[in-house]
Amino acid sequence: MENKETFNSIANEYEKYRPTYPNEMYNDIFDYSNLDREDKILEIGCGTGQATGGMIERDYKQITCIEYGDRLAQFTAEKFKSYETIKVIHSSFEEWSGEGVLSS
Repeated sequence: MENKETFNSIANEYEKYRPTYPNEMYNDIFDYSNLDREDKILEIGCGTGQATGGMIERDYKQITCIEYGDRLAQFTAEKFKSYETIKVIHSSFEEWSGEGVLSS
């Protein structure tokens, strides 16, 4: 198994034991990026959606997530299925065709 597939094989455990990101990280991201809450965000390598959840908590919900691991992508898509504007695409970033990007 390649290292890039390690967490994919244990998606549920990864979600359970992985610590969340600190609030200061989100504060810095949104302070420096000057994003509006309606701006589109592309998240590359969303894993189980730890950062996605943090963005949603701050009312940033125009998010397209690209995730290489099929189990991780499925986990994250299920986790945020109640949000119509959150799209999770199972693909490597390099092979991603641009599908799923939210249109203006």
